[in-house]
Amino acid sequence: MAGRPASHRAQGLASLYQADAPLLHTALLEHDYGLVLRHSGHMAAADKWLNEARQRLRRVQARPFLERCAQDLSLPVQPATTTREAVVVRELSAR
Repeated sequence: MAGRPASHRAQGLASLYQADAPLLHTALLEHDYGLVLRHSGHMAAADKWLNEARQRLRRVQARPFLERCAQDLSLPVQPATTTREAVVVRELSAR
C-alpha cells in the first residue's frame, strides 16, 4: 500500500507534458512533486519544479494555489526523510 501513492504520482508526472493536460492539473502535479523532492532533500530539483508550478499558476490565475506555492517556496529547508516515498523519489531523480 505504501508504494501506491508514489506509483500514482509517477503516472501523473509521466503525463505532465501532454498537450491536452490542463494547465492547473499540470501545475498542481509540479507543485506536489516539488514538495516531495524538497522533503527528500533534493532542493535544487524541488525549487525548479516549484517555480515551474508557480509560473503555470500565474498563467491560469489560480490565486489560492499560487499563494500556497509561494509559501512553500519560502519555507526553510527540511531535513531529508527516509520514507519509502523518499527512496522512490531518489530512484526516479537518478534516471
